[in-house]
Amino acid sequence: LNLPILFPSQPLDLTAPSLSRAVCRIFQDAVYTTFPLAAAIPTLERKHFASLCTKKAFGDYQCTAAMSLFQKLKLWGALPPDVVSSQSLAQKIIDAIPIDNPVIDELAVAKGPGFI
Repeated sequence: LNLPILFPSQPLDLTAPSLSRAVCRIFQDAVYTTFPLAAAIPTLERKHFASLCTKKAFGDYQCTAAMSLFQKLKLWGALPPDVVSSQSLAQKIIDAIPIDNPVIDELAVAKGPGFI
């Protein structure tokens, strides 16, 4: 699977920065790096990678990709052996995000379907 061809890397436009695009890009990179088959899921949309939290108690942005990604990979029999739930898949996504990224301050898996 050649991800740069399927999803060409779009450099951040520093003349017109967007926090939501930057957050989205960080999550996309983490998902596609950790789970390359995610590129084959047409229903995995930008809104799943980063959207504003509806409840401020949960933070500013959320990534909801883990639940749909878990369901598809399970259906395809393509889950890594250590991924047993959407929560553990979400933790894999978090683990793939560099701790020194300049955009995201704190990451956590919420209880429930594995929102980050």
